[in-house]
Amino acid sequence: MKPVLPAPPLAARAFPEPASRPHITLAAAGLALAVLVAATAAAVNSDSLHDTVPKLPVASMSIAGLSPEAVPRGAGSFLLTVTGEGFGAASVVYWNGERRVTQVLSPTRLAAWVAASDVENEGPHAVTVVTPGAGRTSARYVATYPRAGRDAHADRVLGQPNFATRMAYHPHVGGEREGVLNAAVFDRLGPQGTAIDPASGRLFVVDSRAARVLSWPSARAFQNAEAADLVIGQADEFASGAKPAGDASFCSPQAVASDPAGSLYVSDECFNRVLRFDPPFATGMAAAAVYGQHGSFETTVSNRYGRSASSLSAPLGIAVSADALFVCDGGNRRVLVYRNPRASDKADAVIGQAGMASLAQSTPDARNLAGEGGALALDAAGRLFVADAAGNRVLRFSPPFADGMAADLVIGQKDFAGTGRSNFADGLWRPAALAFDPKGHLLVADSGNHRVLRFAAPFANGMTASGLIGQTSYGAALPGAGSSRLSTPSGLAVDAGGDVIVADAGNARVLAFDRPFDGEAPASLARGGQAPAALKGR
Repeated sequence: MKPVLPAPPLAARAFPEPASRPHITLAAAGLALAVLVAATAAAVNSDSLHDTVPKLPVASMSIAGLSPEAVPRGAGSFLLTVTGEGFGAASVVYWNGERRVTQVLSPTRLAAWVAASDVENEGPHAVTVVTPGAGRTSARYVATYPRAGRDAHADRVLGQPNFATRMAYHPHVGGEREGVLNAAVFDRLGPQGTAIDPASGRLFVVDSRAARVLSWPSARAFQNAEAADLVIGQADEFASGAKPAGDASFCSPQAVASDPAGSLYVSDECFNRVLRFDPPFATGMAAAAVYGQHGSFETTVSNRYGRSASSLSAPLGIAVSADALFVCDGGNRRVLVYRNPRASDKADAVIGQAGMASLAQSTPDARNLAGEGGALALDAAGRLFVADAAGNRVLRFSPPFADGMAADLVIGQKDFAGTGRSNFADGLWRPAALAFDPKGHLLVADSGNHRVLRFAAPFANGMTASGLIGQTSYGAALPGAGSSRLSTPSGLAVDAGGDVIVADAGNARVLAFDRPFDGEAPASLARGGQAPAALKGR
């Protein structure tokens, strides 16, 4: 992979006073590096600087944590965050005994650029902090590992400094200011919906409890523990939680989808609406359109003016094509089809109910959902796949879409009447996310079984999965951490190259797998046996 500089952390935001919120501001990667080098040189070598910049108190120095603590070899330059105690205005980070460009963010936090050449060789690599007149800290270490596709081990991670930790609002991940929340961490309930812009490759992840969507410039090139450069739903990376309803706020976002034009759709469950954001994107931006509230950004009523083609109640999953929008309207146990969402906020067809005003709670079958529904996905032929979470199944509906239509395929159950849960290769337990890979195979985030399954096309009722991530065998269903385990996966996205992005909610992280299903499944997994103990040395 071509080395890239780390993305600038939230360059679009504006701060009232740079001194009050120290951070690294990048107008462009090259300019930022030059400015930071100059600032560091001045801080370390100029005696006059100490006459103009207040000295930070220097206590006994120590390093408490690094972020990231592990990086893939050959992945390019990255920003290293060092947290600890007693750092001063002239503190400098050293990498294997060599000085690195450093910025002092606070007495307990430093940021340093690590060059691509620094991680080309095997680690571990020693990190120390030196403050003139105060001494040197003991070393902490950054490990390196090889990236290798076509296996069930993750290759990169967001939200945690390594693959082993699973702490919400992790204090050692890319923070720019004191406090737990920033653009590099997820809330304790973890990330949810995930999407990749098909044109730009930009990654979007819903951080539901923090009431925001975080975004990174590239799903294929993000670095471990990298901070997002864009926040939608909050004014900046340090704000969180539900705000009063408006065109730039969320209450409880759940799912996200990107259309071919680059517009972003976000379902906001407790505000009973879907918002559309049009590019160009900026932190704190306003939505361009709202669905489910009759055009109002300030109202949040469930089924405003009554259940209809223009109302929503607790929307969940979203899917979008070049000319249509699909919304899983969870509170109404239905899926709405908007054939021209840019021209109208009124749905044209309803799936799961006989009509727009209906709320039948019939026995689950080919026409009726078992509960509130869940995730949605479209295949290349425009067929709609619905994760019927309460029914532990995935249903397929083929166009043309019409009110009360029947599904023509069920996965996870032997037939349309079944709803039982299973952790075997042909079963599901509360499927939470769906995605298609470039070859047309279906991926399912099987949240109750803490795994991702791949069902290979062509599809058949009650078919068996032929690919597995998150468990050592199809019969296993325990949550775990590490590079090969999952805990309540809640979001899925696949890029054009077949790399898989998983929102691993129970571990408060997002994992990237390099083409995990590109080759044939290992024979042991195809038989439901144990996976190799170590497919990668980490």
